Amino acid sequence: MRHFTPQNRHEIRDAQPGTWAVLSSDFETFDAMRHFTPENRHEIRDAQPGTWATVLSSDFETFSELSRNGFYLVEMSGEAWTLRRCA
Repeated sequence: MRHFTPQNRHEIRDAQPGTWAVLSSDFETFDAMRHFTPENRHEIRDAQPGTWATVLSSDFETFSELSRNGFYLVEMSGEAWTLRRCA
């Protein structure tokens, strides 16, 4: 996943096909991707709206906690699934 801002928008045309992108006008407001595990599952409730998250496909309890707290599934290919919290 690439994050594009006004400072690096010239790189958009060089991105490879299939590249996931996040566009933002202000880098400071961008919430980076978080990886949630059983060890930091308690932090899910405090995640800001719009937060991107990954979770291992085998970690059903953490995935369920993300879903209960407003995260929706974006991609589920491979071992790490990508979710995003509703804004």
